[in-house]
Amino acid sequence: HILVAQASSSDEFTRLTAITWLHEFVALGGEKLYPYLDEILGVILPCLSHAEERISEVATRTNEKLVQMLEVDASGSIDVASLLLVIRREMGSGQEATRLKALRWVATLQTVSRGSVLAEQMPMVAALMDTFSDECDQVVEQALEVLAGLAAEETHFQMMMKSVLERFRVSPSLLEQRGSLIVRRLCRLLGSQRVYCQFAAILEAEENLPFAQGA
Repeated sequence: HILVAQASSSDEFTRLTAITWLHEFVALGGEKLYPYLDEILGVILPCLSHAEERISEVATRTNEKLVQMLEVDASGSIDVASLLLVIRREMGSGQEATRLKALRWVATLQTVSRGSVLAEQMPMVAALMDTFSDECDQVVEQALEVLAGLAAEETHFQMMMKSVLERFRVSPSLLEQRGSLIVRRLCRLLGSQRVYCQFAAILEAEENLPFAQGA
């Protein structure tokens, strides 16, 4: 807990020292650190974008070690809900590198604990769709890949398509500026026929006729 607090210090030397020690603890502690994973991730993700190169480098190595640790052995006690809370917060970071790594964490958790991620589906989908207006296309594309992973089951797919169209309905500027990118990427990830047929079924029942004709 002390290291986690110091890893957020405004003093660069203190932060670097704490991050370095965290990296060593992660390398040695393995799954023993799972109960503290959300706290560790909460300081590592912001440090990925730190202006001091040594801090960002150590944070990057630590982040990669954490991801590898889960991919190899996720049998420990992982509080996925707490992790996703941290991840959603960092998805709104002002730093592109942090946003991208946060999205990678969602993809990793989908792989190692899909049921737990689906249990948090509603706030997770909302956070992912908030990235649609991100100025970085790579962030948008990665968020869409994560959404496509959540939409493997038909019920989740239908819910996601409705949510996408609802975003377009309430934000015409998003439809105009990013609509083509979003729809093309979804078609590539989920299949063009499946996406367009679902959109058509939803729009058929759309009461807002001008929106339905423009979508």
